[in-house]
Amino acid sequence: MNPTDEALDRATEALDVPVAPKDEVKAPETPPEKPDSPDEGKKGEEEDEGYTADELESEDESPASPEPKVKEIDANALTPEQKYIVDHLPPLTVRGKLADGSVREFKVYAPDQLPAEFEYASQTEFQRATLAFDRMERKAETLQNEFRTREQQQQTADFEKRDNEAIRQDIAKLQREGELPKFKTDVDDPNFTKDEAYKETQKVLTFMNERNAQYLAEYNQGRAFRRIGFEEAYHMYRRANPQKSPAEDAEDKERKVIARKSGNSRGLSAREMKRPTVRAGTRVDQILDRIDQEW
Repeated sequence: MNPTDEALDRATEALDVPVAPKDEVKAPETPPEKPDSPDEGKKGEEEDEGYTADELESEDESPASPEPKVKEIDANALTPEQKYIVDHLPPLTVRGKLADGSVREFKVYAPDQLPAEFEYASQTEFQRATLAFDRMERKAETLQNEFRTREQQQQTADFEKRDNEAIRQDIAKLQREGELPKFKTDVDDPNFTKDEAYKETQKVLTFMNERNAQYLAEYNQGRAFRRIGFEEAYHMYRRANPQKSPAEDAEDKERKVIARKSGNSRGLSAREMKRPTVRAGTRVDQILDRIDQEW
C-alpha cells in the first residue's frame, strides 16, 4: 500500500457515515414551495385546464362598427294622403361611399334618409340622383293631386247621397201632410214625368237648386254660407208663387159643399146679388157718384 492510500484509510476510519461511491451520490431533495394564499394554488390548476372558444378573440381587436342604415319612414305617423303617395311611389336606388371606403346602395325617397357618412360615388352619380329626386318630387305632387281629387269626388258622392235621402224624406213628409200630391205612376214608367206629383216636385226642386246656387255665389263674394233643403224650398216657393195646395183645394171644396147644403145664398136680396157694371168711357167721378147712390 502506498503512503497515499494509507492516509485515506486513516481519514475515513474516524467518520461514522461511510462514504458512498461516487456514482451513488444524490442531490438533496428541495421541499416544494408553499403558496402565499389558498387561491394561488387553485389559479395554477385552473390555468392548466385549458380555454374556451370565446377566449380565442383577441383583446386588441376593436368592436365592429354598426351597420349604416337609412332613416326609415314611420308608417304609423303618415297621414292617409302621405301613405297613398308612399304606396304608389317606388323608392330611388342611390349608390355611394361610406366612411370605411365601401361602396353601398340604398333605397330612399329623399336625400335626408341617407346615412350621415354617405358620399356619392362620383359626380356623375350625384347628378343622376339629383335628377331622379326631382322626377320623384313631381311624381309625388301628381299623386297628391290625384288623392285629393279622389277624396273630393268621394265627399261629393257622399254628400249627394245624404242630400238625396233628405229630399226624399221631405217629399214624403209633405205628401203625407197633403202639401204635395202623391205619385200615381211608377218610377220606371215612361209616363212618370207626366205625373202631376212629379211636375209639382220638380218645380220645387228647380227652385231649390237655383236658390242654393245664388247662396253659393253670395258666399264666394264674402257673405255667410247658406243652403236650404227641399221642405224649406217648398214653403219659399209657395210664398213666391201663391197657389192652392192639394190640402187647400180639398178644404175649399169642402167649404163649398157645406155652403150649398146650408143654403145661405137664398137669403140674399136681388140688389145684393146684382153685379154692377161700368161702361167704357165712364169717368172716375161718375163711378164714385154711382157708388154713393147705391149705398
